[in-house]
Amino acid sequence: MVAATIPATISTPFNNRKLLAKLDEKPNLIITDNMPILDGATALFPVYASFVEAVYSENEYRASKGLVLCRGTEAAYKNLFEGKTDIIFCAGPSEN
Repeated sequence: MVAATIPATISTPFNNRKLLAKLDEKPNLIITDNMPILDGATALFPVYASFVEAVYSENEYRASKGLVLCRGTEAAYKNLFEGKTDIIFCAGPSEN
């Protein structure tokens, strides 16, 4: 399985921060260890990249590899079911 290519117009976490949503105040949750692996739809990548910037420790995020994937909805569900990712950002599942 190959990860989808993130368009250059979409910012990855902790890079070109002006393209991602920001909280107006400090979050109540900061994750500094055991950070969940995220995956999801390409269209929702800015949502979960913004989530990462808001709650993940930047230093720990940079030290870890493969925490934020963007493999598309179908692959994200498969990865979730197989335990390869912890949280997915996708549309609801189809009847299939």
